[in-house]
Amino acid sequence: MTTTSKVTKSDLEKSFWIWGLHNHVSYNFEVMQAGTVCWSMVPLAKKLYADNPEKKKEMLHRELEFFNTEINWGSAIVGLAAAMEVQLGNGEDIDPELITSLKTGLMGPMAGIGDTITQAIVLPLVCSIFMSVTISGNPIIGPIMAFVLCTAYYLVGTYWTWHFGYNRGSEAILDMLESGVITKIIEGAGIMGCMVMGSLLAQYVRMNFNVQINSEFSQFDLQSGFFDAILPKALPLALVFFCLWLMNKKGWKTSKVVLLLFVCGWILGALGILA
Repeated sequence: MTTTSKVTKSDLEKSFWIWGLHNHVSYNFEVMQAGTVCWSMVPLAKKLYADNPEKKKEMLHRELEFFNTEINWGSAIVGLAAAMEVQLGNGEDIDPELITSLKTGLMGPMAGIGDTITQAIVLPLVCSIFMSVTISGNPIIGPIMAFVLCTAYYLVGTYWTWHFGYNRGSEAILDMLESGVITKIIEGAGIMGCMVMGSLLAQYVRMNFNVQINSEFSQFDLQSGFFDAILPKALPLALVFFCLWLMNKKGWKTSKVVLLLFVCGWILGALGILA
């Protein structure tokens, strides 16, 4: 979707950066993110309806209707809405109600994709990697790098998806949702996340028995002579699976699991069973 001379590239960049930097600023339970969506359309409305205040009010009022999605991938919807508003303002045959309908119909699917990729994969993965860096002796570099990478992911991703929605339109968004590419990205990122979490598990989850069996002829260490000989790190792995079983199958809250680990660890440590 393209613009005419009414709206310049500078106007589009202003529109994006208002949305990109302020999309959570005006959150409220009535219209959620719509306040920032409306604000981001102001530079476009000023150019499209410079001589028609009523049309300008109509456009901004339309963009103030309820809107809520994941901000990275969902930015494509805001870019799409901006393109349709520009088309409508340039005199093209666009039904104003279609703009609202597309926003309403797409915000759920895009939020599902964005929440899965951003909140369940990318952010935990980046934070877990630099948590390892921090624990290894870089308490300043680790948090700074995590912040820089998460911010870069947000800004680059939001910028690309907003312009993707503006330039390619609803058909491209629907094709992307139906093509299976997103599913492959999610599966690949999930596999990578499992690999990273597995390595962190082996490195930082510690559980060692401090039990020795003495006989007349030798001394047998239960940890090194049995558990490590069969499968090194077997006990930390079993502990993680036990915690997952408590949360997923028994419905325990994380705080309850942490309390159980603290109490059991303290008791078994005091008795000398765990090192």
